[in-house]
Amino acid sequence: MRYTKRKVKGRRSKKPNILAMLAKYKDGEISTKPRKIVVDNLLRLSVSQNFDEAKSEWEYVDWIDQNTLDNMSYFSEKPPVEFYSTCQLCGQENLRYNLIIQNKINGNKLHVGTTCVIRFGVGAKDMASGKSAVQRIVDETYTLSEIRALSAGMKVLYPWARDVKQMHGHIKRYFELKMINEPTKEQIAQIMFGKESLNDVFLLNRAFDIYYEPGKLDMSRFF
Repeated sequence: MRYTKRKVKGRRSKKPNILAMLAKYKDGEISTKPRKIVVDNLLRLSVSQNFDEAKSEWEYVDWIDQNTLDNMSYFSEKPPVEFYSTCQLCGQENLRYNLIIQNKINGNKLHVGTTCVIRFGVGAKDMASGKSAVQRIVDETYTLSEIRALSAGMKVLYPWARDVKQMHGHIKRYFELKMINEPTKEQIAQIMFGKESLNDVFLLNRAFDIYYEPGKLDMSRFF
């Protein structure tokens, strides 16, 4: 099957509420019996050739929408991600969002639609936990995009107080989603500024202060 794809630009995106989009589907209402095209597309890129076993090889790693590039590749220094308007699992066309799943064994990836990934059940015990897992991934990635948008303003000597407050909130939210209670300054700096910050004492200390002691920063308050 030929999949339509296009490059997407790095603009900020409105966060999709996956749970609201899937609210019309109640547990058990979507058939979990896969069509032949779903089985073929999954097994073609999996190690196991048993569909139920192959599903456990895959996990959610990212998402993008049809207009923007808000994904984790910004921080991992990967090439730009392409958006596919057709689901690579079931063939549904005119997708609004791509949820990207990756095989934990061989590294293969699939761009799939939101409904299909819930029905597919990758990395989830049931539909309800699948919905929650997808929403958590979207929340995490969207929060990263908000951090990215504010990061340049945190490098100046006297950042705006309003921006520091917003950055503090986004970073706290990000580590809550990752279930990390006391992140190190290296973890915070990498999320805020990228890997190059790990060798920059100023950025390491700035990241630590914004997360743990934002009130001690010298900030510009008039704008």
